[in-house]
Amino acid sequence: MPAGVPTDIGRKDRSIVIVGGGIAGLYAAYLLGRLDYHVQLFELSDRWGGRIDSQIFKLDGRNDFIAEFGPMRFEAHLQERLRRLCFHLGIDFEPFSPTSAPVGTTHYDLTATEESLKSPADLLQWAVLKMFFKEDVKTQLAAIEEPGKPMSRRDRERVGPRQLSVLKKHMDEKLFCNVNSGGKPTITARTDAEIQDNLEELRENATLRGQNGTPLLARLGLWNALSEVISPGALARIRDSGTFYHFIAQNPSALEWGIFWLRQASVMGDLFRFDRNDAANGTHSLVRKLVRRIELECPTVRLHLGREVVRITHGKRSDEVILRVVCHDKQADTYSFNQPVDDVILALPRQPLLKLAEHFPTDVLKRVEGVVAMPLLKAFLVMKNPWWRHHLKAQTFAWLVPTRELHFFRPDAADCPRLDDPEATCTCDDKLSADAKKTGMIMLYTDEPAIKYWQALMTPGQRGQTTWERYPDGRKPQREVRAHPDGLLATLIRRLVMIPDPGLARAINVREPGIMKTLRKRDPALARKIALARGGAGKLAEQIFNATRNDKAGRATVARVLREKEIDVDPDWHEWLKFAIEYAKFELNVEARTEELAEEVRAFGIRDWSATPFGGASHVWLPAETPLRRGEPDPLIAFGLRGRAGSVHDSNVHICGEAYSTFQGFIEGALRTAEEVVDTIAGVGAASAVFSLDKNSKANEKEAIWIGKQPTELTERWTALP
Repeated sequence: MPAGVPTDIGRKDRSIVIVGGGIAGLYAAYLLGRLDYHVQLFELSDRWGGRIDSQIFKLDGRNDFIAEFGPMRFEAHLQERLRRLCFHLGIDFEPFSPTSAPVGTTHYDLTATEESLKSPADLLQWAVLKMFFKEDVKTQLAAIEEPGKPMSRRDRERVGPRQLSVLKKHMDEKLFCNVNSGGKPTITARTDAEIQDNLEELRENATLRGQNGTPLLARLGLWNALSEVISPGALARIRDSGTFYHFIAQNPSALEWGIFWLRQASVMGDLFRFDRNDAANGTHSLVRKLVRRIELECPTVRLHLGREVVRITHGKRSDEVILRVVCHDKQADTYSFNQPVDDVILALPRQPLLKLAEHFPTDVLKRVEGVVAMPLLKAFLVMKNPWWRHHLKAQTFAWLVPTRELHFFRPDAADCPRLDDPEATCTCDDKLSADAKKTGMIMLYTDEPAIKYWQALMTPGQRGQTTWERYPDGRKPQREVRAHPDGLLATLIRRLVMIPDPGLARAINVREPGIMKTLRKRDPALARKIALARGGAGKLAEQIFNATRNDKAGRATVARVLREKEIDVDPDWHEWLKFAIEYAKFELNVEARTEELAEEVRAFGIRDWSATPFGGASHVWLPAETPLRRGEPDPLIAFGLRGRAGSVHDSNVHICGEAYSTFQGFIEGALRTAEEVVDTIAGVGAASAVFSLDKNSKANEKEAIWIGKQPTELTERWTALP
C-alpha cells in the first residue's frame, strides 16, 4: 500500500472524530454520515459555522439587514462544489453588488499605460495577467501601445484597458472557457475537471512573464514577481489603494495568489451571494441547513459543542490515535478524557492546527507552516436617517476612512428604475415600510495596516468574538458615547457617519478666482446667482451648493467648469459637496455632534478575525522551495503521527479546510479538501456518490438552469470587453 493511503479504506466500523465545527468539518461529517460511517464532531465554541457568522437586524421581515461578519460573496460559476451543496440544500444565488477599489487622491509616478488604467483593481489584474502571460501576447500588447501612427488623447487613454482586454481573453481561452469565434463569438464554460487540469499544469510550469529561463512563479513572492512587470509607482498604488485581496505586504505565493486573481479576471469570475428568499439568515443559512440535514439524515453522526481537543498522540496500536479532550460544559464543571479513534480529521485553520502539531511528521509540519493567515476585520453600523442614499456605489469615500472597502446598504426595490439608469428617479421608498425607509447599514472591511487603527479601540472582551449590539432606542448608545468619547462606537460614528469630503470643497475654494471668471463668461446669470448665495464656512463651495440645489442645468454647467479646471467630479458631486458643508458646521464641536448622531444608532458590531482562536479570516500559500508536482499526493490529506523512536503510524490523520486548499479565501476550498479526505477514507468517488444518489429533483433542475444560462451570460461579458 503506498504511503499516505489508509490500509482499511471503506471499513465502516472505524471510529472517526472530526475536530472543528466550521463548514469543512460539518461537510465532512455530512458526507461520511450519508455513507454510514460512525462520526463524532467536536467543536470548541458554543456555535456551528466557524468563520461563517451572520447577524440579523430585523426591520419588517422582508427588508432585514444581514451583517455578514464572515464570507459574503462567491464565484458561483467557478465554485462547483459550493453550487452543488447549495442547490442540494435549497439555496440559490443572486448577483453581488460589484466592488471596485477605492479611488484615492494620492499621485503616483506611473507609465502612460499604467496611468490609463483608472482603477487600482484593473491595474492589479493587468499586472497579474502580464506576470503569467506577457510572452504569449507580447506582439498584440506592443501593437496597442505603439501602433506605428500618432495616437489621439482618447486612444492613449484606452491603451491600458485594451491591453487588459487582450490579456483577459487570452487567459480565459487558455484556462476557463471554450470560444467559438465563427461569426459572433459564443463563450461556454469548460468543465470543472478541465479547468482544474489546466490550473494544475499552470502550477507546475508557470514562469515569470511566461518566458523560458525565468523563475517558476511557485518559488516567487507576489511582491517580488509584480516588481518585475510593473513600475514602482504602480506597485505602490496597488499596495496602498487596491482592494485588500492583493495581500502584497504579506508577499504570498505569486503562483497561488496569482491564480486567485486569474479567476477574478475571468468572464466566469462574477461574484454572487445567497438568494435572500432561500437564505433568510444570510451565509449562515448554509450552516443551519447543513446541521439540520445531519440531524435528520445521519443517525451515525453525533455533534458536540464545547469540546476542545488539546493534544493528539499515537496510540499503542499503529492504527490508533489518542485525543485528549476537554469538555467546557456550561451546566457543569470542566472535565477531560482520552478518546481513542481510528481516524481523526482536523478541519482547522493554521493557528489552532499548529497547537496540535507536536507529533506531525516533518514534511507535514512544513506544509502546515507554508501558509500565512490574513488578518481581516469587519465593522457594521445600523443607523436611522442614514446619509447614504439607495444604490450608493461601494467604496464611495473609502479613502477617507481607515479601511480597504466601504459598503452601503438600504432596503432596495428590485424594480427601481435607478438600477438600470443612474440618472433615473429612485422609487425604492415608495414600496417600503416607514421603518425600512429610514434605516440603513454601513460596513467597513479591512486588513493591515488599517486593522491596527480599529484594534486599538477594541476592549479585551471584544477581541476573539463577534460583538453585535442592538439598541431599541438611542439612549444607550448616547450614554456609551458620552462615557467613552474616544471609544469604538464614538469613533465608528465619526468615521462612518460624519464623513466629510474636504477634497472637492477645498479644490473649489482654492480655485475660486478662476472658476468664477469662467462662470461669468459662460453663464453670467448663474455666476451672479452663486455670488449672491449664502456662503458661510463653506465659502464658494457652499455658495455653489445653495445656488444650484434646485437647478439641474446650473449644476451641469458648474460640473463642466470644474472639469475644465481639472477638478475631478462624478455624477454625485453635488451630494458630496453637501456632506463637506455639513461637516464644516460641526468641525469645531465634533464631540457634541457625535453624541447627537449616537441617538440614531440602532446596532453596531465588529469582528477581528486575526484574534485567537482563528488567527485570520482566510489564508494564502507562501512561496514554495519545492512545490508539489502534478499528481503528487498532498501529505496533509492522509498521514501518520510520529511514534516512539521516530516510527510513523498508519495514515489515519487528515487535514482539511480553506487554509490548505487551492481555493483559499472561499468556502469552496473547505468543501474540496473535505471531499478529498472523505475519498481517502471511504474510497475514490465516495463524496460525489452522496450527490449522485440524491433524489432531489429541484437541485438537479437548479443546476440545469444555471448551466443553461451560462453561455449567454459569459458571452455578454466577453463582448463587453473593450
